[in-house]
Amino acid sequence: MPDRDIPILNDETDYSTWKKKVAIWKIGTSATPKQQASKLIMNMSGKPQEVSINLPIDALGAEDGVNKLIAELDKLYQKNFDDPLQFIDILNSNDLAAIQQGYVLQCEMKLLLFETQMAQVASLLRYDSRSPTISAALHFALMNYRTGLISKDV
Repeated sequence: MPDRDIPILNDETDYSTWKKKVAIWKIGTSATPKQQASKLIMNMSGKPQEVSINLPIDALGAEDGVNKLIAELDKLYQKNFDDPLQFIDILNSNDLAAIQQGYVLQCEMKLLLFETQMAQVASLLRYDSRSPTISAALHFALMNYRTGLISKDV
């Protein structure tokens, strides 16, 4: 593949499409694996290029330089589901994969909180010998209220 076929990445490019094009380009390019990351960077502009040119030269010139480049760019394009405005943009974009990723992330966060609080309840049961049943029930109710896993009206 000639250099003119190198995938272009800029602030307006769809990142997931660019990654697919890079995978195809890597198959057909005559550039060696050690040259590929530098060729991709020279066909970037804007924020992607700013992030990419700050990577160590030896990492970019390695056999897996493209993988290291993409790993760094993934951080740039990672969707932030904690930011309400960005989350609304994701929902409005009809990007089903991103919406599913956000839902799974929210569920994993609630599960982690639930497991942490269950561990706290278990430790209270072990150490509160005076009234373990009442103590556990109160902490369990508080845990459910905080996590929202069970309705607050129950």
